[in-house]
Amino acid sequence: MNSYSKIKRDLWFGVLTFCFAVFFGLSSVYTIRLEGESGITSRTFPYIITALLLVLSILLTAGAARRLKDIPAQEKTYQPMFSRAELTRVPVFLITLVLYVFSFIYVGFLVSTAAYMAFLLWFMHAKNKLASALIVLLAPGLLWFFFTKVMEINFPEALLL
Repeated sequence: MNSYSKIKRDLWFGVLTFCFAVFFGLSSVYTIRLEGESGITSRTFPYIITALLLVLSILLTAGAARRLKDIPAQEKTYQPMFSRAELTRVPVFLITLVLYVFSFIYVGFLVSTAAYMAFLLWFMHAKNKLASALIVLLAPGLLWFFFTKVMEINFPEALLL
């Protein structure tokens, strides 16, 4: 797969993510009422996610459009957006996502999230092993703290924390 196909894929993914963020944000506005609330609570989380998705999708789309403009015309040949190897990875990702959800319920947030992050970093061929180890060790704890202490969201009881 050439770089032109990858840039086109980034462009389309950015546009689709932007559309999803707009839809998600509008549905949040009409379903979640923030009357009388102040600060960060569980009701503000969808708005945070919407803003993050909007910013990242705009950056991805703008970057892909800028790179697409710089590609010479002779390199703009048709190639499929996804190779066969990339398409075979999708079912593996979806199966492990389902396993993560069930392990989250039965094993607990910290252990299952650390295991799932470790798998994803290995599955996506993360190159920096030290950064991967720090992410696996620190991110679940920081997420747990943010959700339980800052946003006051209770996780389901499980065998492990």
